[in-house]
Amino acid sequence: DLLDALKLPASVAVNLMAAERHPEIVAACAQRGFEPVAHGLSASRMMTARMSEAEQRAHILEVRDGLAALWPGATGWLGQDHGATAETTRLLAEAGFRYGLDWANDEEPYRHASGLLAMPPPGEWDDVQTLWLRRVPVTRWPVLVRDALDRLLAEPRGGRVLGIGVHPWMLGAPQRIRYLRESLEDLAARADLHIATCGALVAHARDALASPPTLPG
Repeated sequence: DLLDALKLPASVAVNLMAAERHPEIVAACAQRGFEPVAHGLSASRMMTARMSEAEQRAHILEVRDGLAALWPGATGWLGQDHGATAETTRLLAEAGFRYGLDWANDEEPYRHASGLLAMPPPGEWDDVQTLWLRRVPVTRWPVLVRDALDRLLAEPRGGRVLGIGVHPWMLGAPQRIRYLRESLEDLAARADLHIATCGALVAHARDALASPPTLPG
């Protein structure tokens, strides 16, 4: 309802088992035009180095094909708990995925050697990471997001990405949602900020990376 009220787009990370068990949620998200992002098989099955390459490939393909039958359009991958191995980005690219959300080492998109685009994940602006695991008081949430935005928007080169990760059971809870509303209202009011789904940002980033750099002078 909050996203509807503010007319904001969203990318929804959904694992295959959740999509199978809750078609009503998938339908509600699809009806709103939200974008699906493949989020593995389930919350309890993470990709790890204990899996062989064949097992990883089977895992990725099962998620890709199963989700495509329930909610088509997922071109990106967010690993459960950011689980990945040395082969994961290549396997994702081979499976047809265009981007991943598991590398938090930059605020600017870049390409892996496999061609898969690394999009900055929410990181410290994921509500579970910040509020639940790091125990940051929820009253600090709007300030953290605002401070990060102000700093990134001040970067002279631009092209930075700040993703906000929201779990309905965390920031969507009745006693916390006011702080999410405050942050989203601030985002919606900024004229110098481009708000888009991951897929839309990926299309823009790919075009930018394909263009030769502009040199000063």
